[in-house]
Amino acid sequence: MEKATGKVSFKNIQNYLMNSLINKANMMNIIVFAVIKQYYRFRRFFMRGNIKVRTEFLLMAFGYNMNKLHSKTLQARNGKLLHKKQAY
Repeated sequence: MEKATGKVSFKNIQNYLMNSLINKANMMNIIVFAVIKQYYRFRRFFMRGNIKVRTEFLLMAFGYNMNKLHSKTLQARNGKLLHKKQAY
């Protein structure tokens, strides 16, 4: 375990960047599930069994992605990035 010396090391910067990327990815997942629950009113699965539940969820995810693609198509944002790619 390293002592806190006040110096900024490459390892500390790398850990900070990795943690921020992981946090951003987790937040994006939480937002998607919140949208599906709130706006699509998806609270429970209607089928039973792993295969049927997986199929039902894949259909919900497909619908979410198609809705997102349709929204981007209407706004003429297909293939355009909203943010610049950052080099790490």
